[in-house]
Amino acid sequence: MNRNTIFMYIAVSLVMLVPVPGRLYYGVPVIIVLNLLMVLTTLFSKLMDHLKFFSLKPVCVLLVLVGLTIFSRQLLILYSPVTALTMGFICYMPTIAVLMLGRFFDNRGMHLKTALMGNMREAGLFSIYALVFFLLRDVVGYGTISFPIPSGIFKLELPTIAYFSPFTFWASIPGALVISGGLLAALSFIRKYCGILERSAELQQGETNDN
Repeated sequence: MNRNTIFMYIAVSLVMLVPVPGRLYYGVPVIIVLNLLMVLTTLFSKLMDHLKFFSLKPVCVLLVLVGLTIFSRQLLILYSPVTALTMGFICYMPTIAVLMLGRFFDNRGMHLKTALMGNMREAGLFSIYALVFFLLRDVVGYGTISFPIPSGIFKLELPTIAYFSPFTFWASIPGALVISGGLLAALSFIRKYCGILERSAELQQGETNDN
């Protein structure tokens, strides 16, 4: 993970993760929609390249992305109306995240498999990050692990944490900002540590070749 990726995660987190209520219950639909949009938009983008509609591609990709987002929200309404009602405009935030994470306008000449794997890799890595983010807010903030079900919400209570009411701060927007900052700091540390390990391995390999 390079420095630009971390900056992109900061931007996407502020847009898509922080405003979401602090339960995994609300985060799961966001993550699913993000990956669904990434797959379908990548396929449509390569279709536009195949048809050589290069000048119309940016507008068409944006229109299709918005249309898919609206369709995804309708599916969420059918599955769990309470979730869709509570989330409100947040249902549309994955649209911005997909545009920031995916490569749709600079992949001309790229093979479909390569473009799809590249975009889904970005979506998959961010999904793992988002899953940890929502799980931490749910566990630390409410002492539960929650999932959306058609009838409402399924909550697995964690009694050792559930009764510490001050921890609800972590489920709030300020708490979400702190958690996001902590996760991004951890990712930055891991990036630097991995870089040090790679340089050490290269130096050791160079010394071995010299000997």
